[in-house]
Amino acid sequence: MMPLCSKWLRRQRRQPDAWVISLGEGEDLGDFELPPYATVHRWNPETIGRGLTGQIDTNSKYQIEVMRHVPKDHAAVYFDDDDWYGPNYLSAVAGDLELGIAFTGNGSERRYCVATNRWMHVEKSGCNAGAVGMHNAAIPDWIAWMQDPSTKWSWFSQRGWQVNLRNEATRVSIKNAPGLGHLFPPVQAKWRADLPPWAKLREWIGGDVDDYIELMR
Repeated sequence: MMPLCSKWLRRQRRQPDAWVISLGEGEDLGDFELPPYATVHRWNPETIGRGLTGQIDTNSKYQIEVMRHVPKDHAAVYFDDDDWYGPNYLSAVAGDLELGIAFTGNGSERRYCVATNRWMHVEKSGCNAGAVGMHNAAIPDWIAWMQDPSTKWSWFSQRGWQVNLRNEATRVSIKNAPGLGHLFPPVQAKWRADLPPWAKLREWIGGDVDDYIELMR
């Protein structure tokens, strides 16, 4: 999935200053050319997240570790390797950050299972953060929220942080693609069949659907 992620990143209307690829030791990055602004950070799975409390999944620990290495006064924008991103994604979340919004991302999520051609569109009460501002205490507050999501937005409201989960950043969460270490159950009732196959994903992402069709052949 990383070559596709690189493709979506390269065509962003606004390019990043840096792309930090977070991988565990032993994870295979794959054979493809990285853009010049890309660097790879590897984490020991036995020590990643050391000092953190609460129930935090591995991907979130990767994010936290990367956040701790972001230069001062910069922001972090997340690109999951197995998701699709429209060309406006980075410019949309960066625009929010420049307005002083501390946390911005998708409050609802479009999901597509490429293994079975099923889809769902879910509303989420949590923060699927697309970007986090690097000003004042935003990062420690975000890490605290990650460690105890039950606090919901109290961390932010008590500190006066602005949150936008309804921006125009285009993204689709791709599930059950080849090479992923975990699978989401696409047999639950909330998943809807895409008939004819690939039609809904084509509606969402246009001609980019052909990359996923080719991937599944």
